[in-house]
Amino acid sequence: MADAKRVLVLAVDIDNDLYRKTEINGPVIGRKDSLNAAIRLMLADPLDSDGNVLFQAVKRYDELIKEKIDASIALITGSEDEGYVAETELSRQLDLVVEQLKPDECILVTDGASDERAIPLIRSRLRIAAVEYVKVKQAADLERTYFTILEKLKEPHYARIVFGIPAIIILLFSIAAYLHIGLNIPLAIIGIYLLLYGFGVISSISSYIKSIDLSLERISILPYTIGVILLFIAVFVFFYYYNQDIAEGVLIDIAYALGESLIFIVMSVGAFFLGKAIDYATLKERFKVIKLANRFIYLVGVLMIFEISLAWISASIYFYQFIEYNILTIIAVYIISKAVLLIKRNIIKRLKPIDKNIYNELGMYIGKIEQIDLQNDTLKVKTAYNTIVTYKLDRIIDLTNDKRVIIR
Repeated sequence: MADAKRVLVLAVDIDNDLYRKTEINGPVIGRKDSLNAAIRLMLADPLDSDGNVLFQAVKRYDELIKEKIDASIALITGSEDEGYVAETELSRQLDLVVEQLKPDECILVTDGASDERAIPLIRSRLRIAAVEYVKVKQAADLERTYFTILEKLKEPHYARIVFGIPAIIILLFSIAAYLHIGLNIPLAIIGIYLLLYGFGVISSISSYIKSIDLSLERISILPYTIGVILLFIAVFVFFYYYNQDIAEGVLIDIAYALGESLIFIVMSVGAFFLGKAIDYATLKERFKVIKLANRFIYLVGVLMIFEISLAWISASIYFYQFIEYNILTIIAVYIISKAVLLIKRNIIKRLKPIDKNIYNELGMYIGKIEQIDLQNDTLKVKTAYNTIVTYKLDRIIDLTNDKRVIIR
């Protein structure tokens, strides 16, 4: 029995229904706590499939114990935001479970829905011996489908899509009708939103807003407040200049109004970034301040190019000036970003993160940092397979306080 493997029965709740419905935090470790979590989740919502997953995990654990197998049981949870946030939280909890239980392999129990996205994260740390899918026995008729849809609509992620987006569209058309500005502006706003959403800008802004920790006891509340005020001023300035009918044509009117309000948008964004930088500096997270500064530089560069484009559309500048200003903006952003990059490298060199675990953006374990080459700006990583991989220092995007390095 000395060579017997330790088996972990692992349940996954990637959208964190457990906390939302029972206020139980993950990870949940051990049979007693897992059974208690399953009972409380089923009492809170008898239709939730995650409760059935937990019961199946406990049942599988009991079977392994009867077979004299060295088994353990745990549940890890993600986040209702899903995506990168959920996967990062899953990675953190899985590390805690593996460190505490030290299993050799695991049996993954899942309902086969969105939890399947956790499989690559688990495989990067632990061998998956088997995957058990839990399907609730139910008549597959129209009534069941109806109630399933109703239950899904109670979840914030789906409710925002099904109700939130149509509500915003209706409001935009209602405001346009009330102000007698036609349908061009609401259609343009919807188009811009879809464009930004498609390129991931909306999700980045959403993640940034959620990361803001407002407190009246922090000095950062001042720049955040100024940022909100400037944003309202930008909206007011836009509608003021749009209603002036300075030029013939809706497109030129919109371009001119946007051009006049864009400076307030830039200042608003700058105020928000300043507030976040103050929060990072207060927590002595200098690396995150540099990362934030780099993002701000690129964002200002994009807004400057947008401003130049609007000036050309509204006939405020000639085409050759449009080309010249864009080239100068790109050169300026490149030079400033390189300067920030040098500061970032110096911080990395000073911290010297030797022996830290390194992960990618999805939270998948890569290896441990063995060496940093200051002359070539590279770091050598020893993977779990005892191979050496070399990465540029520029690929580091975060240095956390728990001996972890994140690379892109």
